[in-house]
Amino acid sequence: MLHLVLNVVSWLMCMSKASDILKQWRRHVKPQEDKNDVLKVLKFFGFEIREGGKHQIIASHPKLKKLDYNMLGLSDEFTLPLVKGRKIRKWAIDRLLKYIGLLEGQNEKE
Repeated sequence: MLHLVLNVVSWLMCMSKASDILKQWRRHVKPQEDKNDVLKVLKFFGFEIREGGKHQIIASHPKLKKLDYNMLGLSDEFTLPLVKGRKIRKWAIDRLLKYIGLLEGQNEKE
């Protein structure tokens, strides 16, 4: 029972951290962001994540497959290239924020 409680507390702390990271990104994205922060945000929004070797993260989301996103030049799966296996550049974070905006808009419609 204690183990379950600790897991729930750990999960809630991770989700709170992801929310804080997202708020920070919406104010200002640094030239490069930490891979672990990006992974927390991806997990927070329910993205399916796989690693494409040491130099990229491939993310997708089931809800993105239902959207008409072609006008934005987006697809239901996208790649976040890594710099030296640890950092993600600002342009990739900006693209991730577009996807998150689409998901948030989709959640409001449901």
